[in-house]
Amino acid sequence: MEKETLSCADCGTINCHKQESSYPKFCLTTNVDEAMLEESIACYKAEGIDRNIAIASAQIEGKYYGKLTRVEEIMAFARRIDAKKIGIACCVGLVSEAKLFTKILKINGFDPFMVVCKVGSRDKTEIGLKDEEKNSPRNIRAHV
Repeated sequence: MEKETLSCADCGTINCHKQESSYPKFCLTTNVDEAMLEESIACYKAEGIDRNIAIASAQIEGKYYGKLTRVEEIMAFARRIDAKKIGIACCVGLVSEAKLFTKILKINGFDPFMVVCKVGSRDKTEIGLKDEEKNSPRNIRAHV
């Protein structure tokens, strides 16, 4: 029998956030590879883009968390790192929302570039899917 691998989705404490209780035995925080963590921290300590992004992100969180919408936070972060071009990758099911976000960004002086998940669309039968297995209007049955 294969052992189940647990993750943050299985956590009931989220102690990594508030640090006021105990960590579950499977916690990724208490079971992290220390060498990998130290290597990551070293990247953030070294001068350069990784450090600048990490600092700007923490500053925006510290100043605005719970006070701004996520859209406002993204714009504040982009301004903090002097970003003008903002890429948006979204699911085709969220195109309306992404287009609205694009308009908001443009109004606020940014240069958004959006791409949906279907870019470069190829017929999935090219990779071995049977036609009847595809998600297409002719294969969707009405729910009763």
